[in-house]
Amino acid sequence: MSDSVESVLRALLSAAIVIAAAYLGFAILQWVARRYGTRYPALPALVDQSKRPFRFLVGLAAAQIVATRIAHVHGTWVDYLEHGLQIATIVSLVWLAITAVNVIEQQILRNDGKRDRDTVDRRRFQTQITLLRRLIVASIVGIGVVAVLLTFPAVASLGTTLVASAGLISIVAGL
Repeated sequence: MSDSVESVLRALLSAAIVIAAAYLGFAILQWVARRYGTRYPALPALVDQSKRPFRFLVGLAAAQIVATRIAHVHGTWVDYLEHGLQIATIVSLVWLAITAVNVIEQQILRNDGKRDRDTVDRRRFQTQITLLRRLIVASIVGIGVVAVLLTFPAVASLGTTLVASAGLISIVAGL
């Protein structure tokens, strides 16, 4: 067997091991969520709704392992693949964070439904919580967009220049 075929097979084996370990870990997490779901009611919903982003993230981790193991293969496509995987990882982490925020909002509104309060107060509270969730989601998406843009070298140098100039402006304004 040639060295390149052997290295690709080792990379695929490593990826399979990562995927198996991640799914085993998620199965344990699901068991914990079912076991302690009565004490922490948001936990089963969080685990249930985070299945898809978690699976996507695990697939990306496996692909990154394969890309790292075959990095010695000649060609610029490996660099493009690694950059694409880095962007996809950022996107999946943003997706996972947004899922967690949505579950927390649902749990807060569910807990508020148990309270005895006026309809107007309940609707005002729901509006406030929904607005807070939207602000948090917009912040998470904004941070994700910035993180994705900073993966490009030209944008990263521009960002460094902007941060340095903002720091200089703040020092001048402080004097």
